[in-house]
Order: sequence, then structure tokens, then C-alpha cells
Amino acid sequence: MEEALQTFNQLDQIYEWTHPVRGWKARVSQRWLLLHPITHEFHHKGQITALGRVLGHPAVLSSGVDTDLVNPEF
Repeated sequence: MEEALQTFNQLDQIYEWTHPVRGWKARVSQRWLLLHPITHEFHHKGQITALGRVLGHPAVLSSGVDTDLVNPEF
């Protein structure tokens, strides 16, 4: 993330990426390249949390743990 923040200095500049195997191209902004992996990770965390609750595990928030925060000790 640090390298990306140092490299991307014009967040609304369009970046063209070519798929290394299939060859198709995507035009996205530097801002999208930074934010998409973060929001995608939170999407999967939500799926895991919901599945755990459906399977009968207690809600994580009731134990005082916030699933959206990374422990700074790691």
C-alpha cells in the first residue's frame, strides 16, 4: 500500500491495464486501483461474518471486537 501511495500521485488519472493472459484491457483511475482491493476485502469479511452467524456462531460485535479494524499489533 505504501508503494502504491508513493507511485500514484494523480488519483483521478486514468490507467490502462492489460490482462496478462487474456489480453483484454481495462481503463481505471489510480483511485479505483487503491480502493477496489480494500472494499473487496471488506465484502468478503462481511460474507464470512454472515456465514458464521447463520451457522450459529455468536455475533462478533457482542464480544466487543470490531471486525472492520485491523489489530495494530499485527
